Amino acid sequence: MAHLTPIPAEQPRPRQVISQRDARTRLSHLLARTGPADIVTVIADGDRPLAALVPVPAAQSAAEAAAAARRAGQVAAGWSARLETLRAQLLARHAAETESLVRALSEAWAELDRRCPPGRDATVDHLRAAHLPLLADDRRRAA
Repeated sequence: MAHLTPIPAEQPRPRQVISQRDARTRLSHLLARTGPADIVTVIADGDRPLAALVPVPAAQSAAEAAAAARRAGQVAAGWSARLETLRAQLLARHAAETESLVRALSEAWAELDRRCPPGRDATVDHLRAAHLPLLADDRRRAA
C-alpha cells in the first residue's frame, strides 16, 4: 500500500461538510470545485464523516508526487532549452538582418555622397550626421 502525503498542518485546505443527500444531488458541482479551489469536501452521515472529496495532490502517494514533480521539472527544462535555442536563432537572425540593413544604408549614402558631396547641401549634411551612428564601421571611420 502506498504512503499518502499528509496535508501540511501550516497550510490547511478549506473544508466543507455536506450530507450524503447533498453530495448525491451536487456531485458534479462539488467535483468541478474541488480541484481548482483546492477545497476538501467531507461527506457525512449526520455527525459521522464517511468520505472526502480531495484535490488530486492531496491524495497522491509520496512516490506519485515525487514522480509528478520530476516530470514537471523535465518538461520545464525541455521548454527552457527550446526557448534558449529559439532565442539564439532569433539573435543570429536579427544580427544578420541588421548587418544587411547597415550595408544597404552605407551603399545608399555612398551613392548620395557621390551625387551630393558633404558641404554642398545643409539638409543632406544634417541627415548624414543623423545617420552616421547607423552606418557601417568603415564609413564611420571615414567621417
